Amino acid sequence: MDRWTRGDLLDRVAEERFHQTHKWGPEHDRKHTPEEWKLLIEKYTQKACFPDHGCLPSKAFEENMIIVASLAIAAVEATKDQ
Repeated sequence: MDRWTRGDLLDRVAEERFHQTHKWGPEHDRKHTPEEWKLLIEKYTQKACFPDHGCLPSKAFEENMIIVASLAIAAVEATKDQ
């Protein structure tokens, strides 16, 4: 799909969040500090770009931004429970 609607993107983020929850579990998420969440988000933000070319629209950019959005949701969920 070349063009995504906001609903499509939110569905993709929800799918990624579901995957993360089943892979790691809420107990694991609650162990992260806000600083650790920030570092995880930075890691995937950096992976979205190419060292020599910067951030260009690409499959890697798209996939990593979906992960970043899902991690941001996880961070809010986990820290709200603390």
